[in-house]
Amino acid sequence: MFTPDALNFWGNALGSLGYMALPALGAGIFTHLVTLGSFRRITEAHAAHGGDIKGTGGIGGRPASGLILICAKLPLTLGLSTGLLVSAGFTFNETFIYWFPNFAFAYLLLAAVAAANLLGRQAVRISQAAALGIILGGIVILIISSVWGARVPAADAPAQQHLNPVYLLCGPALLLGFDLALYGGWRSPANRVPWAGIAAALALGGLLYLCWAWIGLHYVPREKLAQTSISHIYVARALLGHTGRIIMGTIVISSVFAAVNALVFTAGRIMVPERPGDNRDAGRGRRSRLASVLLTGLIALALAGGWAGEELLETFIRTALVFWLFHYLLVNLAAWRLDHRQAGKGNAALMRGSAMAVLTLALAGLYLLETDPKSMGLLMVVIPIVAAALYLVTAAMGKIRR
Repeated sequence: MFTPDALNFWGNALGSLGYMALPALGAGIFTHLVTLGSFRRITEAHAAHGGDIKGTGGIGGRPASGLILICAKLPLTLGLSTGLLVSAGFTFNETFIYWFPNFAFAYLLLAAVAAANLLGRQAVRISQAAALGIILGGIVILIISSVWGARVPAADAPAQQHLNPVYLLCGPALLLGFDLALYGGWRSPANRVPWAGIAAALALGGLLYLCWAWIGLHYVPREKLAQTSISHIYVARALLGHTGRIIMGTIVISSVFAAVNALVFTAGRIMVPERPGDNRDAGRGRRSRLASVLLTGLIALALAGGWAGEELLETFIRTALVFWLFHYLLVNLAAWRLDHRQAGKGNAALMRGSAMAVLTLALAGLYLLETDPKSMGLLMVVIPIVAAALYLVTAAMGKIRR
């Protein structure tokens, strides 16, 4: 939720639209809460048949649904992790130790993720909780410090050419990824999905973004917020000077670790579906750990190959985001179909909510596609082909080992 890319995107939106950016945040929170409800209804309705994959399979069949899940999670795990690790390396180099190579720190952070995943689920959960605690603590400190800061004039506004209404369509991107908590290893010891906890996390994330909006618009000129690629650094420095920069640097590094850790761990679970007779910890756990370490190896190769910073990487990430949003859209469509079949009195509101979420997700996906339609169109063909091959290989291996 609070990666450097997300924080900077929110700062750019605030700089461009001012308080008019808040509807985007509201739309994002609403869409994700509705989507979470759709996940829950589908999972409970098909609990014995694969949860949300079975439910969305009612739209395009189980193999197509599993393929969409792989397309949504694996490409973003590889692409976004590569970009985020480089950002963390530059942040460490520019904020803490100037002489330390930024790529060396990126590899060290990736090695920490690999070690946590290799040690197992408990190590991943403990390290994740520690990183999230640091992020939350740092943001709360900055919010509290805003009481004593020096505010910029309220009349300050960006030039007309920086007003960009497309930010209103991208609210769902700010809180993307809540569904990672639904896949296996993040669940409670009783294997129950923490629905209330996920909803509370979404609400808390929205509240923190709202506070950050107030701080950003009161302490940094909108012109600077709209044009920079480090708006979050500017806000932190405006609040506490060099100390604020140190705090934000710590938040950035912790958020990168948390994001990459969650993506790699969850993608590893998705790559290794549960088989009949598996012991949850001993059977699937060993295979998912190996899959996660394999993913960190692929990310390391992407870093070594100089993929970070290339325009192709940005296009790859945007394409993966489209697939992720499409997965959410498919889940809401499946929930709408389920509610329509049940035809209960209380289902009309749920169906309207699902329809509104589908519209919001479709608009956000169309905007992402519009930024580079030719390259993204090609990737939207290549990615499903590769994902289909991976899906078939893992399914075949599962049958052989049975």
